Amino acid sequence: FYQLLDIERDATPEEIKKAYKRQSLQMHPDKLAQRGEVVTEELQAKFTRMKEAYEILSDPHKRETYDAIGE
Repeated sequence: FYQLLDIERDATPEEIKKAYKRQSLQMHPDKLAQRGEVVTEELQAKFTRMKEAYEILSDPHKRETYDAIGE
């Protein structure tokens, strides 16, 4: 999940939020369509995975569990 958001394991909540916003602007299916890019199932799956990473890493309890045992 850290790699998906391109952050370090010791990232602060603010860094996680900034990384998610940066990534979502680049990968959001609606933004891609606005730029005239083809939205493939692979890109949609990657965006969904990135959202999942943010949901887990932005919640302190879920992040602690993820860090301890993984997915």
